[in-house]
Amino acid sequence: MRALYRGAAHEGALQAVDRTRFVLAIVTSVLPGRSVLLELEEERFEIRDRRWSRSLTAHSAVSAHLVPTGRPGPWLPGPGWLEWPIRIGPHVREDLRKFQVDPLGLERLLQSRASVEERRPVPPQDATLEEAVARMSNAARAAGLPRLIMAATDWEALVVKHMDGPDVTAFTQEVVDRVGAADSVEDLDRWLQLAMNIWNTAPQPDRGGKSAYELSRRGTR
Repeated sequence: MRALYRGAAHEGALQAVDRTRFVLAIVTSVLPGRSVLLELEEERFEIRDRRWSRSLTAHSAVSAHLVPTGRPGPWLPGPGWLEWPIRIGPHVREDLRKFQVDPLGLERLLQSRASVEERRPVPPQDATLEEAVARMSNAARAAGLPRLIMAATDWEALVVKHMDGPDVTAFTQEVVDRVGAADSVEDLDRWLQLAMNIWNTAPQPDRGGKSAYELSRRGTR
């Protein structure tokens, strides 16, 4: 009987591993202290985990391995999950399957073990706000994204507004909204890098009009 039990338990474990999913999904609701509901287009996953229910909020995006506890039934989070620092808009959510990321590539990137070919391109670091805005405008014009084409004064006003705001992710969220339906996570990351280049070259009123890059170079010297 024990041998049969061990065999059944072993088979159950193999089936759970076989049905494990790695997904980029949206948090639709949270039951504090108990569970989180994820959405991937038409699919729904109930995740039973107290830590998740206390740390995640509705509308956030999560990449994680999901381990089934039964069919049908709730899921458990595997190790190494990631909450993305941006909110994914409705246009991307409607077509979220094409934004799924490779778990091995993401893990290597997070642990800085990626090969040279797999690493992110070096983010742009322009000397002035005007140069950073020109770089963004040229890329946006080539990609047909007019909402990312703005004057340097308009970008500066946008940065300053969000510098004083309570939500540190609000600037990146506005950029995501202006991008609209990106082709991939890598494509979206490209626009965020260009936007952060603008942020880091914009004069900061409370720092004597110095940009983040200027302050960083001064600190290094």
